[in-house]
Amino acid sequence: MARRDARYQAIQALHDQGCGIRAIARQLGIHPETVRKNLAAASCPHPGPRPNRQRRITPFIPYLRERWEAGERRPTVLWAEIREQGFVGSWKRAQEVMAPWRRDERAASRAAPERPETHPAPSPARPRGTRCAPRQVASWLVRPTEELQPTQQRYLADLTERWPELEAVHRLAAQFAGIIRTRAADDLSPWLCEAEHSAIRELREFAAGIRRDGAAVQAALDYAWSSGQVEGQVNRLKLIKRSMYGRADFELLRRRVLHAA
Repeated sequence: MARRDARYQAIQALHDQGCGIRAIARQLGIHPETVRKNLAAASCPHPGPRPNRQRRITPFIPYLRERWEAGERRPTVLWAEIREQGFVGSWKRAQEVMAPWRRDERAASRAAPERPETHPAPSPARPRGTRCAPRQVASWLVRPTEELQPTQQRYLADLTERWPELEAVHRLAAQFAGIIRTRAADDLSPWLCEAEHSAIRELREFAAGIRRDGAAVQAALDYAWSSGQVEGQVNRLKLIKRSMYGRADFELLRRRVLHAA
């Protein structure tokens, strides 16, 4: 109250000195409309008591409570139901009404007697030996068994004992890697047929992808040429360009590329 009175007196004093509304507003750091209201009032205007407005959701609270007692806890569902009855607010209003009910329900559940402690069933034991990263195990799966060390063979054997389907994955993955390494193009089609009829979803999806890119895969097996050199030069050019971006022009970029070549 005292702050409003002091502001009113300051506005009147500045106005008597000949200051305009905008000049008073700038000097006191208030909105020009506030200055205009204070100048039009015979005394310092004070806000009256706010009317006790009823929330729009109040007539629907008994229905929400009834549905809550019936077991419905989803605010969006209850909001859709009261909208059909004429409510025009958002679903968050229903959530605000239900928030204290939810807190009371949680407090009552915490105060309830504790249930006897139950122990979950023990999970299957991990494979014996040192735990290995999935990427490391995946690299072993694409290699023939005879190329693996004894410890690696034992680890895969333990995994296969726990997941029998891993044996088919190991065999097909190693066969595909051998086809790529030896460029055995004639063995690709039989391998795809076996992978497509496998029980492993990932193998079937991989085989389907090979089928979609069949021409490119076949060319990679038939020819020794590849776009590796081109891709390497493109990667080198992008690296040089990004390292000097915003600090040099095209001529320096050209010189660096040609000098390295």
